[in-house]
Amino acid sequence: MNYSSGPPAAAVAVFIGFIVLFVLAMSTVSTIAWCFIFKRAGYSWALGLLTLVPIANIVVFFVLAFSRWPIQNEVDRLRAAAGPAASSRYGGVYYPVQPPQGQAQERT
Repeated sequence: MNYSSGPPAAAVAVFIGFIVLFVLAMSTVSTIAWCFIFKRAGYSWALGLLTLVPIANIVVFFVLAFSRWPIQNEVDRLRAAAGPAASSRYGGVYYPVQPPQGQAQERT
C-alpha cells in the first residue's frame, strides 16, 4: 500500500531552492541600493553592507534618517561662499525678463 499523501520530496526541494534563490537575489539588490543611497548622502558606500547584519540594519536606517548628512554640510558651505543671492529661499540669481531676440517691442 502507498500511504504517501504529500508532494514528492524532489518537488519540495526544488520549491525551497527557488525560495532561497529569490531571497538571495532580493537581498543583493537591496544591499546594492543601500550602498548607492549611502554614497549619494556623502557617507562611505560600505555602510550599506551593514544592512545585512540583523540589528545593525535598524540602527543604520535611523542614523541615515535622523543625522545630518555630509553632503548637506558641503551644500551649506558652497551656498555661504556664493553669497546671499544663492542662499535665497528659491536658491537662484534673479535676472530681469528680456524679450526674445529679433522681436521689437511695440510702444503705444
